[in-house]
Amino acid sequence: MKKAFEYAFLAVLVIHLGTHLFGWAGLHAPTKSLLLPLLAAWFYLRSNRPWQAGELWMAAGLVLSWVGDVLLIKGNEPLYFMTGLGSFLLAQLSYAQGFTKMPGNQPGLLRQKPLWALPVLAVAVGMLWWLFPNLGDLRLPVSIYVGAISLMVLSALHFGEQRPGGLWLIMGASCFMLSDALLAVNKFAIPVPQAGFWIMLTYGVAQYGLVRGFTEKV
Repeated sequence: MKKAFEYAFLAVLVIHLGTHLFGWAGLHAPTKSLLLPLLAAWFYLRSNRPWQAGELWMAAGLVLSWVGDVLLIKGNEPLYFMTGLGSFLLAQLSYAQGFTKMPGNQPGLLRQKPLWALPVLAVAVGMLWWLFPNLGDLRLPVSIYVGAISLMVLSALHFGEQRPGGLWLIMGASCFMLSDALLAVNKFAIPVPQAGFWIMLTYGVAQYGLVRGFTEKV
């Protein structure tokens, strides 16, 4: 059953990516809306202990990501974009909190090697510096969001590095940041060729990596 939901998520992701490449407009909204429910079912089945605080925070992140996905289907409209951004901001904070509660957590990487935080912070500051002149009234909310996703990536590094699924977790968090960077560049700076395809490819890999990394058996 676990494999069925994993394969269903990957199949729907491939079909959704096809909507960006081949213009299958009728499948765009349904496939995007299905991604996170399938992943949440896989997360539930892969959880290898009675649910505790970490699982609840991760589940909250998945639900909030699904809400963000649905809202951003109409992301060209300001109200939908802002509420979608807010939903994903809360998702990033939920994931970051969930990582602190993972089973078998070891002493954190960044406590031992704080310089590992510098690449993440450099990317965050660099993106804001580049985009800031084009953000207008969105400067504050986008800045807060960049802070939230940076915290999520740093949390994945800090708590994930010594776990069995740590590489999946860190890859997932990094791909999430890359996906959001592509979205922001395409929306506020310069058009990215096949932007929708690349944004959703990195986003799908991100969510898959977070779930797989969190639920990998200790």
